Amino acid sequence: MNISNKEQVREPLDEVYKAIEDCAKTKLEEISKPDPYIDLTKEEHAILKKLVETEIGHVALEKLLVDCGKSNLTSTLTLITISMANIQED
Repeated sequence: MNISNKEQVREPLDEVYKAIEDCAKTKLEEISKPDPYIDLTKEEHAILKKLVETEIGHVALEKLLVDCGKSNLTSTLTLITISMANIQED
């Protein structure tokens, strides 16, 4: 793969990673209000909210959310690659 091709692949991935980071930050901001669609007890939500209020807790949760997002992206891209390879074999 030459430099130009690497850049063409890298640029969209950088944008996706930025979106994952933005999503993590938004999720952390949303913790201040209970979400009826997330299956958390009142006690779990209160502890999570308290954790996010501390700087170290906020940073740790943000890193965890970003890592989960990147992991999900990697899994999705792997499945797409495998599916495309199977289609080409047929």
